[in-house]
Amino acid sequence: MPQCIDCNGTQTKLTGAGLCSKCRDTRLGAPAASFNFSQSQRRSSIDTGNDTTNIDSLNTPAWVSSLLQSQSRIETQLQELREENRVLRSEVNTLKIENKSLTVTVEGLQEDSTVLNETVSNQQRYLEYLDREKRSLNIIVIGVPEYTVLNNPNDSKATSDDEKCMAVLGAMSLQHFSTSFVNSERIGNAKPGYNRPLKLVFNDRSTVNDIINNSKSLKEAGAEYEKIFIRRDTHPAVRKEKSRLFESLKAEKAKPENQGKEIRIDGKQRGLLVDGKLVDKYNPRFF
Repeated sequence: MPQCIDCNGTQTKLTGAGLCSKCRDTRLGAPAASFNFSQSQRRSSIDTGNDTTNIDSLNTPAWVSSLLQSQSRIETQLQELREENRVLRSEVNTLKIENKSLTVTVEGLQEDSTVLNETVSNQQRYLEYLDREKRSLNIIVIGVPEYTVLNNPNDSKATSDDEKCMAVLGAMSLQHFSTSFVNSERIGNAKPGYNRPLKLVFNDRSTVNDIINNSKSLKEAGAEYEKIFIRRDTHPAVRKEKSRLFESLKAEKAKPENQGKEIRIDGKQRGLLVDGKLVDKYNPRFF
């Protein structure tokens, strides 16, 4: 008689898988009653000695169905994740293209900004040059009485501003420059008790230079002239920037780490140098 491949028991009939009914049910994890084969079908198969029912042809147990359903859900979720990943990759590629375009745009803007800065710097220098040329024929005299007379070195009285200007030139023994004198005007708004500066205009630049070079002689011209000062006519922005640069010079000299270093303002490099290195640039703002 045939034997079951699991229990080795002899059986009249075995299933197509070589198992007895009990071992077959044990392998499937469910009793025979859980299968949906009719008793007449099983009896007919056994009676004919042709039980072709095997494990694969049985209805799937509940736990197997659950696993299959879980697997189906997982595959669906994986498919969804793959689709999301595809969309994300597409968006990332789009962002990369946009970022590359933005990078090119930013680089172009930086180049434009550099050109613009150079243009503004050149324009500013040009305006500074024009202003300097215009003012190069002027001098500023500070301390000339506005509401009182000024005694001339020749004991005459100077009452008008033009006469006072000639008196100042005479105090420096530069009366011959009167031929180059054009006019004078007070600068600023009038205030009681305040002597506004005088701007003197000449028609010759060399005259202005000679007057500036001899301006210190006023200190020896008597009490009325020792408090009169003469300087070149410069734009307010230039004076402000030079003042700032001199303050920066003092600050750099006061730093302990700069002791023994050469610190100076250089006209060619237009700025403050510390051991030849530019640390503060001269940059007046005209507009």
